[in-house]
Amino acid sequence: MVTGVAHTQGTFTGVGGVDLFWQNWIPADPAPRAAVVLVHGMGEHSGRYAGLIEVLTRAGLAVFAHDHRGHGRSAGRRAHIARLDDLVTDIGRAVARARTALPGVPLIVLGHSMGGLTSTLWAQANPDGYDLLALSGPLAALDGVNAATRTALRMLSAVAPTLPVSAVDADELSHDPRVAADYRADPLVHAGKLSARTAYELAAGVQRVQRGAPRLRRPLSIQHGGLDSVVPPRGSAELFVAAAAEDKRRIVYPGMFHEIFNEVGKEQVFDDLLSWLLERLD
Repeated sequence: MVTGVAHTQGTFTGVGGVDLFWQNWIPADPAPRAAVVLVHGMGEHSGRYAGLIEVLTRAGLAVFAHDHRGHGRSAGRRAHIARLDDLVTDIGRAVARARTALPGVPLIVLGHSMGGLTSTLWAQANPDGYDLLALSGPLAALDGVNAATRTALRMLSAVAPTLPVSAVDADELSHDPRVAADYRADPLVHAGKLSARTAYELAAGVQRVQRGAPRLRRPLSIQHGGLDSVVPPRGSAELFVAAAAEDKRRIVYPGMFHEIFNEVGKEQVFDDLLSWLLERLD
């Protein structure tokens, strides 16, 4: 039985001196059996994962989360990505914080959506830097983005990088209407359109993450909503097939939208994730 979870928060310095908000949840007794670095998605923040964090800490896993630059309580232009690699490097710094806080325990990187993209890019660049990689609806494909569209985005991002071009439909996140309502009402969420530069960086990142799939050799879990209209499930399917990991699994939840951790029936998603993690920590 896990008792007592210490919740602490503060800031650390990201690439270019940007102040990034972090928060940790560390079980007191027994000592944590692993450290989970949780990486959130586009436009949102680490505070939207309370249900998942409760499940993980109750099982004796410590959670280390941060808000991306330009997101939540971190500094930076709201939901604007000038360089996707800055976010990837920031993940590395978050991993280093977890390693310092809990030396010697297994390290799990858990990323959702755009956080799944950046987590995977980091894992591909640091194949020996983690023990398990778990992805939820990872951004690994973009519908309607071909070579011509990428060229147009690249040009637009150069001449008008902050021009708003696209937005996430909150009603497509979950079948639970409270999720969309909370998303729209949350002052820390950027519910508006993404900038041209952000769209270009994400499109380029999707290409890179697919090319780097053979560098994924550690155990890999992918979970995806079958009705996800925000992030195409075909992207995670392609990533799964190309990943070199011998220990890998992908679960598609037929009736679920994008935010499977906030969906109706999320208990099954939690159970599937937790059982996979704990089997590899025993």
